[in-house]
Order: sequence, then C-alpha cells, then structure tokens
Amino acid sequence: MTRFTLYLLALLMAGCASAHGGAPAVQQAGTAPVESAGEGLVIQPEGDAPLADAPARAVPEPRAKSSTSGATLAEEWSPALGDTLRRYSADPTIRHEVELAQAYREAGILDQAYDHYDAATRRDPREAAAWDGLARIWRDWGYPHLGLGDAHRAAWADPGSPVVHNTLGTILQLLGKHKEARREFALAVAIDPRAAYAHYNLAVACVAQHDYGAAVTAFERAAALDPSLDVARVRADEARQQARNAAAGKGVSHERR
Repeated sequence: MTRFTLYLLALLMAGCASAHGGAPAVQQAGTAPVESAGEGLVIQPEGDAPLADAPARAVPEPRAKSSTSGATLAEEWSPALGDTLRRYSADPTIRHEVELAQAYREAGILDQAYDHYDAATRRDPREAAAWDGLARIWRDWGYPHLGLGDAHRAAWADPGSPVVHNTLGTILQLLGKHKEARREFALAVAIDPRAAYAHYNLAVACVAQHDYGAAVTAFERAAALDPSLDVARVRADEARQQARNAAAGKGVSHERR
C-alpha cells in the first residue's frame, strides 16, 4: 500500500470523525526547501504559536485539485508552473523533477507535488529536497506524524542543511515533542546563524519548555535578521512578560513557605 493510499484512507477516517463530532485535522502552510528571504507560518493546533517555515516564494491558499486536467488548467493561471513543466519535459532530471514538485506545491496542487517528490526519492534515495517536500506535504495535509519518517530521511540525506532540520523540528513541535524540536532548531541555527526562521522556531520551542529567557534572545535575533518578521518582536515582549510572571510566581511560592 503506497503512502498516498494511506493518506486517502486517513482522510476518509478524518471525515468520518468530523461527522461524528471529532475534531478535523488542522490545515498548515509552508514551502519546500529553496533558499530565499522571508518566512511562511505553520499553524499549530489548539491556538499554539505558529512556526516559521524555510520559504521559497509566496504560497497561495491550497486549491482542491486532484487530477492532471486540474494541473493543466493551473498552467494558465500560473506561468511559473508552466515554465517549470516545460523545463522538466525537455530535460527530466531529478533536479527538474524536484523543482516541478515545488511548483505544483506553490500552486496548491498537492497530489501532483507529492507524486513528483515521491518519484524523485525513488530515482535517488539521497535526494534530501524531495524527502523534505514529502514531509511538508504530510504536514500541510494535517498529518505530521505521517511525515516524520520522511523528515528524518531528509536529515539523513543532507545533515548539513538547516532547512531539513527546521522542517523536522516543525513536525516534532506539532507532535508535542518540544525537547527534540528544540534540538533540531538549534542545529539549524548552528548550521546557518542567519536563518531567521530557525531562530524564531527555536524561540517557540523554548517558550513551550518555559525557558522564557532563551526565548526572548532567540525572538530578538530572528527580528534583527529579518525586520519584516514583526511577530518575532511581539512574541519577544510576550516572553518577557511570561518570564516576569514566572519570577513573581516563584516569589509568592517562597513567601508562603
């Protein structure tokens, strides 16, 4: 049974759960591993702070297309997708297949993106960008646990990439594994000290562990590296207040003793 088939089964079960009062999966956003400036936020369930994704270009809202005909129509409103598809048709290298998968993902056609990422991993099991893309798609579909293995494979294939460690960290964070997520974000920061998205995510993980002092430092670093990341400044102020509240709470506790 293929992973895509597993996804369809999981989607059907989620729909049944929703019909019987269960909570539907949370839709998340993000992009594949291409170097660029700026961040896309990954929404976490239950109102937690969003995480910053290592971005490519601006990503539109996902569109519900599940057929090749839908992809053909997409070329009309996405010149970038059309150009990438023509490049791949003329020279179907692994690199061009990964780029095509990314173009489909940016167009919101996740099933086509999945197929091309999956094909790239079959052609070269050490193609980290393809494993990373698969992990992000599972996360975008609302099933981060199904992308955990692919995220680990991406880190295995390219342990020196801050992007794949960041993706692995976002999935671990969504699964509530804050200690492990913090370790991955710290690795991303160590590899690329100028990766604002990794500093931001490291701060979010620190908040989850109630390490507010470290969170303030990381949020401020993220804001300094990317002035457009206004949310980092807001979160730094919140972390300062949380640190003061925690200190005040400890003071009250000592007085009662």
